[in-house]
Amino acid sequence: MQVQATDMDLAIAELNSAESFLDFFDVKYHPLYLKPRRIKFMRLFRQQLEKCAGPLDWNDYYHAVANAYKLLERDVVMALNGGACSSCSGCPTDDQPMADNQPSPARSCAHD
Repeated sequence: MQVQATDMDLAIAELNSAESFLDFFDVKYHPLYLKPRRIKFMRLFRQQLEKCAGPLDWNDYYHAVANAYKLLERDVVMALNGGACSSCSGCPTDDQPMADNQPSPARSCAHD
C-alpha cells in the first residue's frame, strides 16, 4: 500500500533551515540569537516532534516549532541519547539529563 504525501508533507519537505521552519509557521524569533544556535533548535524541534503520536498535522508541527524556540530561548540543556552500543559508560540517556552546570562526562564507547 502506497501512502500519498499530503500538501503539508510536501511543504514541510521543502523547509531546509531553522529560519524556514520558524517563518513557515509564523513563529517570531530573533535572527541574531538563532544564527549560532540553529543546530540546537533543530534538535529541540525533532525532540518535540517525537513526543507527538500518530500522523502529524499542522498544529503538531506548529507547536513543535514554537516549543523548540521557547526552549532554545530558555537555554534548556538537551539530554542526548546514549551511544548506539547501549553499553556506554558516562553517556547521559534520555531519562538521565545532564545538569546545567555540569561538564559533559568523558565517554568510553566501543563504537567511538
